[in-house]
Parts: sequence; C-alpha cells; structure tokens
Amino acid sequence: MLEITKKIKSVKIEGVMYEMKTPTYKDSLSYDAEVASCGEDATKKADALFSYLEALGLPKEVALNLEIDSLTAVISYLAGEKKS
Repeated sequence: MLEITKKIKSVKIEGVMYEMKTPTYKDSLSYDAEVASCGEDATKKADALFSYLEALGLPKEVALNLEIDSLTAVISYLAGEKKS
C-alpha cells in the first residue's frame, strides 16, 4: 500500500526553527503564473518569491535578510534537491 502524506520540513535560521510545508504542484503553478505576470520587473519577481516562501512558512522579513547562498539552500531543500 502506498500512503502519501504532506511533508513538513524544518529550517533552522539564526537559531530559530521554522516549520515549512513542501510546495505542491499547485503551489508551483501559482508561483510560476505570478512570476510570468511580472514581465521583466526584477523587483516584482523578487516580491513574488518572498511571498511564495512566506506562504510556505518562512516569514518574509526573515527571507529578506538571508544571504543569497542561504536563500538558495532553503529553496533547494524545499524542492527536495539533493546536494552533490
């Protein structure tokens, strides 16, 4: 029997633990549509990313203050990408 449950991932930033939901296919489609509607506006695209992360459980203010490599690591972790 295959049993599927929604996954929650823990992310610890500066000693604070954040419980984040793993994005669903529907979440990804919604995010992709929002980014596409931004055209070439990099600021709007960044806002879309931070709103997406906030919807998954990471406060926008926390995400805004992460270093780029840390932000990338959080996104990769949520997406289930394996480190090589």
